[in-house]
Amino acid sequence: MTTDALWSDTRDMLREAGWYPGRGVDIASFVATWDVSAIPHPAAVTDFVREFAGLTVHHPPTIVINGVTHTDWTELDPVKATLGVSDRMLFEYGRIAGSQLCPCGTNRSHMTLLMAGTGQVFGGVDNYLVRFGSTVPDALNLICSVRAPKKVGEWHV
Repeated sequence: MTTDALWSDTRDMLREAGWYPGRGVDIASFVATWDVSAIPHPAAVTDFVREFAGLTVHHPPTIVINGVTHTDWTELDPVKATLGVSDRMLFEYGRIAGSQLCPCGTNRSHMTLLMAGTGQVFGGVDNYLVRFGSTVPDALNLICSVRAPKKVGEWHV
């Protein structure tokens, strides 16, 4: 992935989490988990996971309580994300997005980060879906900022 489109603050937060340009991790366990769950994992997804899986990125918003700073975080663990989302939720998120989605991580343990084969990055919480960006750099910049993602839709339970 080209890092030119990453904001300097985003690059700094990613580096603090252990990322560096050209980073690559073994993705066999992630692919096996997706395969067992019959979740498609196109090249855009595997490329993203190869470079960013295993990182926990601490980012805004932050809050200070009794002198202790607490940050928000995003954990890029595809296995945890896959095991934490139900088949129904994955189906509904994909229906709303108009594309099959692949779980790639979590945000604060309650939002599942999902990626489409086009490179778009979404977040699913309960019965609604938000979009972080149409590209990985756009999504990472939004995740690492205090800006809110756009709601794409929801389904009725």
